Amino acid sequence: MFLLLAMVAGAVGYQVVEGWSFSDSLYMTVITLATVGYGETNPLTPAGRVFTMFLIMVGVGALTYGLTAATAFVVEGTLTDMIGRRRMDAEIGKLSDHIILC
Repeated sequence: MFLLLAMVAGAVGYQVVEGWSFSDSLYMTVITLATVGYGETNPLTPAGRVFTMFLIMVGVGALTYGLTAATAFVVEGTLTDMIGRRRMDAEIGKLSDHIILC
């Protein structure tokens, strides 16, 4: 979600800072956030370079946060617990004419 917001902000930012078309702005944002390094679509002004540096920091931060959250989700066992709970609920759903004693 945050990465999508960074893409929109990047595309709009390039339109405002550099005066580029939406397609050029979006393309530059995607290659910047993906760290592909194809190079600029158009020459950058000094303000555009500063904006690009900011966009890289935000994009790498968003990617790092997303990977960290996904790793924590798996390592902490949350994913395993969810799968186990779903499996148990399916097994309970198959039962009929049973009495559960607590």
